Amino acid sequence: MNNKKSKITSISVKANAREDASYVLLGMTLGKNTKAADLLPSKLAWKDYPDNDASDWWDIPNKYDSANKPAPWEKGFDFCKDTPAGSKGWLIVKNGNFVFENEPENPVRFKGITVVKYGFFPFKAMAARYAKIMQKYGFNQIRFHSLFDVLLKSDGNYKLPEYNPKRMAKFDKLFYELKKAGIYVRMSGLFSTRWSPSTGVQVPAKISALNNTQYFYDEKHQELYLKCLKKFLEHTNPYTKLRYADDPAFSTYKIINEVSLFFNTVDASPGPYRLMLQEQYNNWLIKKYENDITLTMAWRIEGSGSPMNQSESLTKGTVALLGIGSLANCASAHIKRAADQTQFYYELEQKWFKKVKKLIRSTGSKMLVQGSSWGGPGHLQELQAATNTCLDFTGKHCYWLHPHGGWSPREALFGNEPIVKHPVDHMLTGAFQNVSGKPFAITEWNFCFPNDYFVDAAPFMAIYGALQNINANHRFCMGTPEIQSVKNDFFSIFASPGGLTTEPMSYFLYVRGDLKQAPVIYQNYLFPEALHNPKRNKSEDKTSSDNRFYMKFAKGNIPTEAMLVGGVRLSFDKEKYPPIWNEKLYKKAHNKEAGTITSITNEVVWDYKNYNISVKTPKTRGILGFLNGDTYKNGPLTMKLNDAYGVVSLSSIDNLPLEKSKEILLTMVGRERNSNQTLQELTRNGKRIPGRENTRMGQIGTAPIISEPIEIELILKTEQKGVWKVIPLDATGKTIDNEEFTAIADKNLNLSFSNKTYKSFNFLLKKE
Repeated sequence: MNNKKSKITSISVKANAREDASYVLLGMTLGKNTKAADLLPSKLAWKDYPDNDASDWWDIPNKYDSANKPAPWEKGFDFCKDTPAGSKGWLIVKNGNFVFENEPENPVRFKGITVVKYGFFPFKAMAARYAKIMQKYGFNQIRFHSLFDVLLKSDGNYKLPEYNPKRMAKFDKLFYELKKAGIYVRMSGLFSTRWSPSTGVQVPAKISALNNTQYFYDEKHQELYLKCLKKFLEHTNPYTKLRYADDPAFSTYKIINEVSLFFNTVDASPGPYRLMLQEQYNNWLIKKYENDITLTMAWRIEGSGSPMNQSESLTKGTVALLGIGSLANCASAHIKRAADQTQFYYELEQKWFKKVKKLIRSTGSKMLVQGSSWGGPGHLQELQAATNTCLDFTGKHCYWLHPHGGWSPREALFGNEPIVKHPVDHMLTGAFQNVSGKPFAITEWNFCFPNDYFVDAAPFMAIYGALQNINANHRFCMGTPEIQSVKNDFFSIFASPGGLTTEPMSYFLYVRGDLKQAPVIYQNYLFPEALHNPKRNKSEDKTSSDNRFYMKFAKGNIPTEAMLVGGVRLSFDKEKYPPIWNEKLYKKAHNKEAGTITSITNEVVWDYKNYNISVKTPKTRGILGFLNGDTYKNGPLTMKLNDAYGVVSLSSIDNLPLEKSKEILLTMVGRERNSNQTLQELTRNGKRIPGRENTRMGQIGTAPIISEPIEIELILKTEQKGVWKVIPLDATGKTIDNEEFTAIADKNLNLSFSNKTYKSFNFLLKKE
């Protein structure tokens, strides 16, 4: 460079590594007075998070839950009265909803929790207690994850196609107690099962323990799967006296967990399986095109190069499978080739799903069947959703800022951010995968520790479950339902006493139906040609949710915030479910000047300037997110709150509007952490680096778990004049001894206190 005054500020090198390998060699000669360090950005550094101080937080008592008495809020749970599970007949599908055979006019929603590992087979003496605890928090369906992984016999790190009799006996007892408590059971077939070499599977040691894709095309894996599933369905539970195939309490089944040919794990299949899949693909192409000439003509794109490499030949069976990256980010020359490959994958997945469903029906079972809750990048996401339409219902998995970089909170990286700050980019863009005319299930979701902002998880999912008519909503996860004294796991719900105590009010919002379902304002119709077109999601609008480290949920070319206004759907049937985009309603609901988005039901307001969400229904009113020390008016309810983050709500237990109610659940939950827990943030020049991998644990901390205080000055207009009792409840729903107090209501019920005073998250307000 001749101009000595010119300054190089950056050098960028771009290469399309997906399509070709590129080697780049860079060199630079510096002047006498220039140091290389001067041209480089300053070093990144970890420093303590500015909000680590929790000196005024209060200790959460660790309680043993004997479950010998129902919690006061259980009076408002309908499913506790409809026992045993299955008494209303089999679960069926009607008008895109779950309903029971004997009550076909009443849609059913399942607020569930996923049970893993030892939770399958507790000691028999504990089974009844565990069922009552799960009932207490409003879980009316339990998802077991996963059948073969836990209940089959082990052969070292592998599984045998036989059930472990001791575990089965304990599971039988637990199933029986859940059924008695009115709780339905859902099962996933497998996730990490690897079959013993004695079964005859190829190279078992090389098969990944997670995300197996070979079940879609390997007959040996299919044979083992079907054999084990049939055994389970034909097993008679000695407590219920029914085969599982005959028991309507066993209501829904997912064939395989988090597996899809449209996800990148298919590229990592061991050699023999990769060759097997390629051979099947070539045979599929031969049936369609017969020879290389016809195939080349069909795949050629005018103005582009050859769609195949010289080494590829249909007659020799050497036409290669494109990798998932190449399918999702398709080169122009491969558009038609990619469409054929995704059609092949689509047919393979549906063939396997139908085979499993046929086996289930052959046993006499009427349980509803789903394929897999998974997906893939770009347009492959909807393709995976489409494969599931051959079954009874569809679904996805959604996490808010799932940590990554390791499977322990001590080593993982994460973004320490609340969901209420992200109306454009949050996990419920998965709602754009809700297939019209089919029930939709989110069978795994969570806000993960060690993110500071997760106590609003249950009400958040209840709000969107109701608004979008998500028919089943399963939080991940639980081993056994014992309240813990320290947080040491990303997902464990019983390690979060504060998170647990928002579950009852979430039941009222979602299952009882306090929140109305929103009418559909957007329906994305994809006809067959568009479904397999790899360029259909390429547009100027690039917004999509990438908060999960392994997938994006595409949503077409409309504002993501549409899902906060009304229902959003994905249609594969133009006659029944034509395209919809009600932009007028969306614009009316989105007040950009005020920074608010209001659902067209007028019951949910997302204030993205103040970072909170208000719920305004006759029976439940409240707020979640940043409370900001402000006063909030919500119909008959006025609340002045301190400057904290959390959930504050009132729900009527007696199913009456709050003004008329005589029993009300007041929930006041702030952030929670381990004692002495610290976080660190990634910085450059003292400033925090933005992104989703900018936080890590400094110290994981110790027991007890502590909580940020919530202070309230409450005024509730009420028709119930006279003396009201205010009864603090511990996390298990028990009355805290000698701590209740009273207030006199004339036109209003007035209360002013801090939850720190009573070391309580939930308070029963009861008119004497």
